[in-house]
Amino acid sequence: MPRPSRLPRLLAPLCAAFLLGWIAPLAAQSTTLGGTTFTLKGLVGVGRVAAATRDKQGETFGSLSGLALDVRTLRRNTDGSFTATLYAQPDRGYVKSSVTTNYRPRRQRFTLTFKPDTNGSSKQDQIDLSLAETILYAESNATPLTSLDPTVTGAAVRGGFPRLPQAFNNRLALDAEGIALLPDGTFFVSDEYGPYLYRFSADGVLLGAVRPPEAFIPKRGGQDSFSSDSPAAGQPSALPSGPDSGRENSQGLEGLSLSANGRSLFAVMQSALRQDGGSGGNSTRRHARLLEYDISTPAAPVLVRECVLPLPTYTVNGAQLVASVGDIATLGSRFLLVLVRDGNGRGADVAKSNYRAVLVYDLASATNLAGSAFDSATTPAAPGGVLASTIVPATSTVLIDLNNATELAKFNLNNNTNDNSDTLAEKWESLALLPALDATTPDDFFLLVGNDNDFSTTDGLQDGAAYRAGTSIDTMVLAYRLTLPGTTYLPNILAQPASRSVALASSVTFTASALGNPAPTFQWRKDGANISGATTATLTIPNALVADAAAYTVVVTNTVGSVTSASATLSIIGATTPVFTLQPVSQTVAPGATVVFSAGATNSPSYQWLRNGVVIDGATNSLLIFTNATAANAATYTAVASRGAENIPSSSATLTVATATAPADVGRLINLSILTAITTTDSQFALGTVLGGAGTSGTKPLLVRAAGPSLAPFGIASPLANPKLDLLDGQTVFATNDDWGGTATLSAAFTRVGAFAYLNAASRDAAVFSATTPARGYSVQVSGVGGTTGAVIAELYDATEAGTFTAATPRLINVSVIKFIPAGSLLSAGFVIGGTTSKTVLIRVIGPRLTAFGIADQMLDPKLDLFEGTTVIASNDNWGGDAQLTTVGNSVGAFTVIDAASRDAMLLITLPPRGYSVQASGVNNTGGRALVEVYEVP
Repeated sequence: MPRPSRLPRLLAPLCAAFLLGWIAPLAAQSTTLGGTTFTLKGLVGVGRVAAATRDKQGETFGSLSGLALDVRTLRRNTDGSFTATLYAQPDRGYVKSSVTTNYRPRRQRFTLTFKPDTNGSSKQDQIDLSLAETILYAESNATPLTSLDPTVTGAAVRGGFPRLPQAFNNRLALDAEGIALLPDGTFFVSDEYGPYLYRFSADGVLLGAVRPPEAFIPKRGGQDSFSSDSPAAGQPSALPSGPDSGRENSQGLEGLSLSANGRSLFAVMQSALRQDGGSGGNSTRRHARLLEYDISTPAAPVLVRECVLPLPTYTVNGAQLVASVGDIATLGSRFLLVLVRDGNGRGADVAKSNYRAVLVYDLASATNLAGSAFDSATTPAAPGGVLASTIVPATSTVLIDLNNATELAKFNLNNNTNDNSDTLAEKWESLALLPALDATTPDDFFLLVGNDNDFSTTDGLQDGAAYRAGTSIDTMVLAYRLTLPGTTYLPNILAQPASRSVALASSVTFTASALGNPAPTFQWRKDGANISGATTATLTIPNALVADAAAYTVVVTNTVGSVTSASATLSIIGATTPVFTLQPVSQTVAPGATVVFSAGATNSPSYQWLRNGVVIDGATNSLLIFTNATAANAATYTAVASRGAENIPSSSATLTVATATAPADVGRLINLSILTAITTTDSQFALGTVLGGAGTSGTKPLLVRAAGPSLAPFGIASPLANPKLDLLDGQTVFATNDDWGGTATLSAAFTRVGAFAYLNAASRDAAVFSATTPARGYSVQVSGVGGTTGAVIAELYDATEAGTFTAATPRLINVSVIKFIPAGSLLSAGFVIGGTTSKTVLIRVIGPRLTAFGIADQMLDPKLDLFEGTTVIASNDNWGGDAQLTTVGNSVGAFTVIDAASRDAMLLITLPPRGYSVQASGVNNTGGRALVEVYEVP
C-alpha cells in the first residue's frame, strides 16, 4: 500500500512549514554587565557547506575552527544583503580514534553573501559561502607544515624562532584553530599543540611564532613535550598521556580575535591549564586563561595582559561539568564575546546538547597575571580547580543560548536526542562579527557562529587517501543580530561617489555616505591630493572648469582606521570651449599713461582684441597694451577667445582718458612695504627702492619705518621685539634709527601719510623721516637688536605735503626685496596707488633667474598672487616668455629674464587707486630664495 506509507513523509515538511509561519520572532532579550546593556535580537540566518565539499587543493573542505571577516570588503547592498570576504581556518583534519595524519594546515577564503531574515525560513540559505581560495602553510624554505601530533620529546630549532612542535617526519606540527587577519594582509593562527601563536604571510609562509608564558607550555619530566597523545599510525603513544603542566591535550589556544584597530591580539585557552585544574577533567577545568598581546609591531608581539576567564558550568545527572571554549570575538579592550559548549551534538555519542552559549565577559576588574609568579608552571592560579584568593577573575553573563528551541525552529533546526541533518553538530568553534551598517541602530552587529564538523563525510579525501566517516555532517554557520554598545568598527562606505559628466562652468556635487563607530570624518581628494576644506560627506564644485576634470575620492576615517572610496571621475562636456577666467576691467588713466587690459581663458585659445567692435590689427595676445595714452584711445575694448570654430567674447571694458588731470591727481605709488620675518638664519634683510621718474627733479620727503612691537594688535604672531633700520645711499648710511622715541616730527609724519600709529612713545619700533631726500636709489636694511627675531614690516611712504605735488616731484618708482622663503611660507609685499587715476605696475617674483647672480638656494618655481583686501584679483605661476613683458621690463630698468621657459613669475596690470598686496610663495609649498619687485610703468 504505497500511498498510505508515503503520506506521512509528504505531510511532515508541509506541517513544518505551516507551523514555522506561526513562530514569532524572538523578542529582544537584554542582559547587563559592567553597566553596559547588550541585546540579542534573534537568529536571522543559516548557511551550509555540504560535508562532501572539496577545497581548492582537491581535499575534503572540513571545518570552521576559526573565522575572520575582512571588514574592508564588507558591503551592504540595496536589497539589504551583505557581501564580504570571509576567511576560515580548518583544524588538523580528519582524526579517527585519535590518530593524526599528515594533513597539511591551510586557510580557506570565501565570498560571503548574507541576507538576514528576521522571521525565519524553512530554507537555510540566508548565508552563502562560495569557496574562492585555499592556501597551504609552509616554512620560508617551502617545507610544508603538518597536522601530525608532535613527538613526545622532539622540538624543532629554527633561526629566530622559539622551540617549535615537530612531528616524527621533521615537519613543524600545527593544530590550527583561530585566525586573525591583519590590515597588512598577514594573519595570526592560534595553535593547540604549542600552544603557540603563528604569524603567516598573505600566501601562507611562516613569518614568526609567539611562545606564551612557561605556565602554558606542556611539560613532561620538566621538559617541553608538545605531544597531545594523538600519534600517527605506527608511532608510540605519549607517556605519560597528559603533560605534567601546561595545556591539556587538545585543549590549547582555541579562541583568537583581533581588536578593531588591529593593534591588540586576544587568545584564550580551550580550558584550564593542567596545574589550574585541567588535570582533573571536565569537572575542575573551569579557569581558562586569556592572553592579550600588543601587536603594533606584528613581528614583535608584546604580552600586555593575562587574566582568568571562569568558564560556565552545567549539570548532567547531578554532576557539575564545565563547558569548553570554542572561539572569542573582542568588543574592545574591556568586553569579550566567548563561544562555549559541551561535547554533545550531531556526531557525538549524545546528540542533544546540554549547554551551548555565547557569553559576554567583562575584563575591567580582572587581575593581570602577565609577568607574575603565575606564569611559572610551579605556581598554579587555580590549584585543583579552586582559584587563588589573590586573583580577581573576569565576570560574565549569557547573551545567546544556541540551544534555544524556538529560535532554532525558525530555520527548521533542532537540538534533539534523535538527530538528523538539521540537528546542531557537536563542535561550535568560530565567531566573526559583522557590523549591521544600519544608521537607525549604529550599535547593531551580526554574529556569525560556525561549527567544526571534524571533516565528517562518507566521501572524504585527505592526504591523498580516501576515507569514509560514519556520518556526513555539514559545515554550518548561524547568524544572530546583536546590539553591542560602544563596540568600535572601521568606517564602511555605504554609498560610493558616482562619476559625473557636466557641462562646462556648471555646478556638480559628489556625495558619499558612511557608517562607523566612532562616527567617521571625511576628506575629499582630487587625483590623490587632499582638497582643502572638503571635509563633509558632499563635495560641490560650483563652476566646473576644464582643470576640475579629474578623479575624485573620499577618505573616511575614525579612530579604528581609514578607508578610501571608489574613484569617481568628473568629465567636462564642451571641455574644448574657451571659458574666460579673467575678464578685462574698465580703467580711467591720465594722459600719457601706460594702460594694460588683461584677459584669460581656458583651453589654450588664441586671442583677438576689438576696439568698439572692430578688430585691432596685431592685437592677438592676452594683454592689450597702450603706451602714452591719449584721448584717441578712449573706447570700449573686448577680447575674443577662439579655439577651432568656437569664438567666445569677453565682457567689455571701457578706457577713459582724463584729459585735464592735475599732477596731484595722477595715479602713482605712494606707499611700498614688505612683511617678513627676521630669523636666526636670515638675521637681516634689505628693501630696495628708487626715487625719481622721467621729468622729475629735486628732493622728496620720505618716511621709512620698521614696525615690530606695534604689529601685535593686528594679530601677527611673534613680532620682532626690537627692530633697527638703516637707510643707505649706496654703502653710506644716510639715516638710522633704533627706537623711534615718540618724537613730534615722526608722529606728524605718520599722520600725514596715514600710517598706523605705533603703540606708544616707548615702543621699540623704528622710524626715520627725511624731509629732503635726493632722487636716486636707496636701500633700507632691517635687523633685530641683540639678535632678536620675529615678524617685521618695513615701509616707505611718499610724505609729499598735500597740494604740493607737481609733475617734477620725484616719485616712488619701484621697490624690491630678496629673501629666503621657507617651505610652506610666503613673503608679502604691499603697495598703495594714490591719486585719482589708474596706474600700471609690473610685478615680478624671480627665482630661477637668480642663478645667474650666483645665488644657489633660489626658489625653483615661484608664484605670485595679487590681492585687493582678501580677494585674489590676478595670479601668475610661469611667465611664459611673453615678449611684451620683456619690453616693459626693459623700459623700467628691470634686468632681463632670458629663458622664455623659466618658471619665474610676472604680472603686468593696470590698477585703480587703492591698496594692494603681493604674496610670493613656492609652488607645492616649496621654499627657496626669491626676489620680489614692484615697478611703476610710466
